[in-house]
Amino acid sequence: HDAVSQKLFSLRLTAQAATALVDRDPARAKGELQQVAALAAEAVDELRAAVVELRPAALDEDGLIATLRTQIQVLDRAHAAEVAF
Repeated sequence: HDAVSQKLFSLRLTAQAATALVDRDPARAKGELQQVAALAAEAVDELRAAVVELRPAALDEDGLIATLRTQIQVLDRAHAAEVAF
């Protein structure tokens, strides 16, 4: 997630630079906007990869209900909480 944060920060700065350049150097602003598009595409790819990594492997093997029960049991033990499902 740090890489995504850095990518989004860079995207923001590049967009601000493009905005500042629009009137005085349209060609350079266009280049900055192309960079914004590239950074946005990279951020989307990185976010998709992160979401896939967050998906529990047991979900495919055991199904949603069993996976949720297992996750709830883990939370119950870790936090001494009682969760009803």
